[in-house]
Amino acid sequence: MGDKCSNKRFQDMLHAYELHMLSGKDLEAFERHLLECEYCAREVARLKDVSELLEYDAQVALSLEQVVSRDEENSSASSENGPALGRRRYQFISTAVLAAAVIIFLVLKPWEIKIVPEKTAVAENRLTIMFFDNVQDPPDTSKLGEIATNLLINDLSESGYLQVLSNQRLYDIMRLLAFDGISRYDTNITSLVAEKARAKWILNGAILKIDPNIVITSQLSDVSSGAVIASQKITGRPGEDIFALIDTLALAIEKDLSLPSEMSLQTKIRVSQTGSQSREAWRYYLQGVDNYNRLYLQDASRDFDKALEIDSSLAMAYYYLALIKDPHLIEKAEDYSSKVGIKEKYYIDILRANISNDTKIADRLLREFVGKYPEEKMAYFWLSRIEQRRDHILQSANFLNETIALDSLYKMAYVDLIYAYISLDSFPAALHAADRYAAIAPDEVNPPDCRGDIYSAIGKNEEAIKEFQAVLKIKPDFNEYRTLKKLTTLQICSGDYSALDSSNRVINSFDARQKYWLLPYLKMYQGQLYQALNYFDSAAAITNDSIVVYRLNKARIYEDLNKPQKSLDDLEWVIKMIKELYPHERLAYRNLFIYYLARAGLVDSALFQAEQLGRWCEEREYSDRYYWGALGSIELARQNYARAAGYFDKAASPDRDLTLYYLAGIAYLFDNQYVKSAALLERVTRECPLVYSSGTWPVKANYYLGRAYEGMGKKNEAACRYQYFADLWKDADPQIECLLDARARLLKLK
Repeated sequence: MGDKCSNKRFQDMLHAYELHMLSGKDLEAFERHLLECEYCAREVARLKDVSELLEYDAQVALSLEQVVSRDEENSSASSENGPALGRRRYQFISTAVLAAAVIIFLVLKPWEIKIVPEKTAVAENRLTIMFFDNVQDPPDTSKLGEIATNLLINDLSESGYLQVLSNQRLYDIMRLLAFDGISRYDTNITSLVAEKARAKWILNGAILKIDPNIVITSQLSDVSSGAVIASQKITGRPGEDIFALIDTLALAIEKDLSLPSEMSLQTKIRVSQTGSQSREAWRYYLQGVDNYNRLYLQDASRDFDKALEIDSSLAMAYYYLALIKDPHLIEKAEDYSSKVGIKEKYYIDILRANISNDTKIADRLLREFVGKYPEEKMAYFWLSRIEQRRDHILQSANFLNETIALDSLYKMAYVDLIYAYISLDSFPAALHAADRYAAIAPDEVNPPDCRGDIYSAIGKNEEAIKEFQAVLKIKPDFNEYRTLKKLTTLQICSGDYSALDSSNRVINSFDARQKYWLLPYLKMYQGQLYQALNYFDSAAAITNDSIVVYRLNKARIYEDLNKPQKSLDDLEWVIKMIKELYPHERLAYRNLFIYYLARAGLVDSALFQAEQLGRWCEEREYSDRYYWGALGSIELARQNYARAAGYFDKAASPDRDLTLYYLAGIAYLFDNQYVKSAALLERVTRECPLVYSSGTWPVKANYYLGRAYEGMGKKNEAACRYQYFADLWKDADPQIECLLDARARLLKLK
């Protein structure tokens, strides 16, 4: 028995055990088998280190997700009595199939370890322009040196012949080499930057004089030999600004590099013909870009606003403001896009397509852009956002890892990667990404805040509370007190109400309009639905800022009170407001709206809306889960549970959609598919019910989960869920049907 395991059942279980995928009786049986089988015991010991790597390494976890995802797509739904192992989809695959996929992955893709040579090949015709020294103002408080660098990069980048390292890539390399903030660059620094950039040439420049006329010098060198190719000195006339001088300098550099004659065609637009001609506007604009990259979005917004006060034609300032606070400003960016270079025009067009939900156009533009500028990290970052919108979460994570490969210090990419892994339920990978983020930002509060969200998604409230408390020790008002709100809601869900009053005082003192930031949700959480309605009305009287969310939750409450028409009225108002605010948005609460239409008996209207939604998603290459989920919701409302379950089977999604999970869980329950029902409802109940504005559904899911357990014959587990639900709603409004049923079932089980 020491050479090979003769028991086929335990052979199939071996690798599933190594990946911590066995539970219950299977786990007990296999561990008893280990005492008898030398072969399996030896294999468990041999693969122990591998399984630990697999569990905690983000890159490996991502590759594993791809293998498993492909396997799931090609496998049929498992039988009802099989193990509930589907972590991201409604179709559940067996332990043996999943373990086999993992082993194939381990054999065929052994960690993809790559040895990267220290010296990389030099790219032909690539120029790196170092940040210009401002000799008269070494800290460059006026940002004139940075302005000159940006203008020259933009000017020379318009060529299809000369590759000029972008300002963003130069900034990233300087940070990666820990040269960020250094105002003077010696030969060693410039050579290291050039090597990292794989440049053939490097240009160092300086602004020697500002008043009464500007004097610029530059020196062009060959990187491999260190030989100086040419030197330039440009002296402006009194009153002549930096913009015209950069044109003259660019022409001199083109001549010194002996670039093709077509470079000097009259059709080439020079710096003095494009963009802002205000040095002060450029100073605020560059300061805004710097703050944006540091995730100081409020500061960045103020900088861009100041830049536009000085020069209202600065297209890229509108672009960033459209990203930060008002998508409609992309129209202003488009109006002035004739004054920007090719690269900036791409960015404006791409953002316009994204805001308009024109996924196909955005994808095509981005892939064109990557072909022209393969080292632009933001292109990969935006591709990740598109794939995320399409529900291609694995592909999104891939692009985020490519973004980080170009700039391992880019914090926004780490944030998105963490939440992509959370969407995939790949929590070890999410924690790994959070640790990598913390390594580059050890004194910042974002990493522990992200870790708190990870633990909250797992259902580990105690660990999440510790992370959020650590955030607040450093910055009590972090994210405008949103972390304090998350901490307070988790404490309440853990049964600790002690900090509620103090949290309310702090938040109300910050913004008196947030007097009811928690109270109506707390009443829903406790089943006091009529009080919740009154508090939502009181909150709406104070501020219009959150009225859409208030009306949404009122719709949810009316659904609980079995008043489908009132529920539909509120949600129709929400949909109308969202359409006015975001004319191109079609997904927000659309599935819920279709469900409420069907609940109100308007089945034809619901089916029409579902077909419209399906066509809209198909045109934009969005996931069809919204369409199948809508059909499932309609059949659930009509109590056609078998048909509803069939549609929800097709609504498989790697994204965490608690609304669909809840509705699908109920459909499976009433179709007597108890294992599937329990798997989805467990996910709904795992997280704090107050974290999301999901009405009472996360609380009521405990009742339905108890029903699923009861159907599976798990009486103790069912009783625990009924008891939890009954305790939570001990002071709930009377005559709530599911609460009365839960109490009756609990009495029978005792």
